[in-house]
Amino acid sequence: MHRIEKFEFVEIYVPSGSTATRWAFPDLPKLRYTALLAMEYYSVSAISAAPSGRSPISVANAQKAFLTLYADERQDIYRIPLYNMNRMQASTDPFIRALPLFKGQKITWDKSYVEFTTLTAPGADQSICFGVHYA
Repeated sequence: MHRIEKFEFVEIYVPSGSTATRWAFPDLPKLRYTALLAMEYYSVSAISAAPSGRSPISVANAQKAFLTLYADERQDIYRIPLYNMNRMQASTDPFIRALPLFKGQKITWDKSYVEFTTLTAPGADQSICFGVHYA
């Protein structure tokens, strides 16, 4: 069982019409020098809008996405399929049942990113949405 100690909702902004295949995390001052305990991805089937008001990326795009985290100053967490981080069962989206747990690594967020094999350009501004559990 996982107890929430501290939590941050994180969005990576994907502008309308963009076809770039790599999207970095924004500056996350609250998460600097913290220990990553767990992380999850929120699909468009799980939430209809992020706190910014933008919609999450499409299921089709998310299925072509991979997460890379720089942990303890190394690229040790490399290309996790994004849907391997989705634990909410909704519609026909792929999901896992358990919250993906980490061992307290220090993440360098500005070097971490989401990468797509290809990105179908969104018709409106969207976000790649995550929940970060930390200590």
